[in-house]
Amino acid sequence: MRDDDKHFSSSSAPAGYDDDATALPAVNSMQAPPERTLVVVTGASTRIGVDATLALAREGFHIVAGVRALNKAQEDFKHEPRITTILVRLYSY
Repeated sequence: MRDDDKHFSSSSAPAGYDDDATALPAVNSMQAPPERTLVVVTGASTRIGVDATLALAREGFHIVAGVRALNKAQEDFKHEPRITTILVRLYSY
């Protein structure tokens, strides 16, 4: 595992989220009709990212899920046809 990947494999929740956090408050606050909306989720293979991606798809949104772990994400989302997974590497300079 690369050093910069260690942050993403942590079993603890990200700062500001506890183990009971969900994406539903964000989903419920969206104004656009889901069937006509494309949502891009980066970090979709992390704990909160998987939750957000699945919650949005179940509400009818079409999702492009940017992930670092493509095989894991494809397994997580294999039963949801509204989700397209793509491998992304985001860097800061």
